[in-house]
Amino acid sequence: MSASAVTQAEKAGAAPYSRALLAVYDTVVLRWSNTLVWRCPSERLLAHYNSHLGGRHLDIGPGTGWYLRRATYPTPNPMVVLLDLNPNTLQMTTARLAVRGITAAAHTGSILAPLPADIGVFDSVSASFVLHCVPGTWVEKGPAFGHIAQIIADTGCSSARPSSTPVRTTPLAAAP
Repeated sequence: MSASAVTQAEKAGAAPYSRALLAVYDTVVLRWSNTLVWRCPSERLLAHYNSHLGGRHLDIGPGTGWYLRRATYPTPNPMVVLLDLNPNTLQMTTARLAVRGITAAAHTGSILAPLPADIGVFDSVSASFVLHCVPGTWVEKGPAFGHIAQIIADTGCSSARPSSTPVRTTPLAAAP
């Protein structure tokens, strides 16, 4: 996808993730917000992540790479591919994975556009912390799920779906 094909609304959704914000993201979002607002500690999400992580993994909107850096991969040499509109998140996640000896392929792009034809097929796909950054209603975000379906193996697993399980959150979680 060319940079010009990305809408202003998509760019605005990715723009806040500056290096300064990413420096505090793990503490504010993954420690405080996950636990205090959403009542779902990052360690619980990491356990879920680990139980569904494949040897060929695509992470859409990887944030700081916290989950990827701590993940238990099912193979000693996983293939990890990153997709995001923001170069800061791609750089931070790539650097964090490099510390573990994992070389991630980083792609700049939007999940609302078809994925590059040569991106491959994946055992697992995560879009856990990105859909709130994608503009529009769930109907307008719908094409993202179709794009993921095109590149996930028949036996693959995706975290890019709304939960069907009721979640007991705090009133802050429902705030606009």
